[in-house]
Amino acid sequence: VIAARRPGDDAVFYASRETFWVGHLCNHWTAEVLNAGGLPMPIARSLTSGAVMRAARTAERRAAELDLGVAGD
Repeated sequence: VIAARRPGDDAVFYASRETFWVGHLCNHWTAEVLNAGGLPMPIARSLTSGAVMRAARTAERRAAELDLGVAGD
């Protein structure tokens, strides 16, 4: 449910039961969801989008390394 729109651009704000505070930003939410989905994420260190993306790329590389088996395994 869209709670508000920011005039002049495409930004929208959604209704939530969560409250905003600087210790729980969107990067934390993203890391928590990725972690819940099985992607290893350093939630406590997910202060920036760069930290989340670095962890995602690292997980992607590790998964690719595990997926180098012979076809038909």
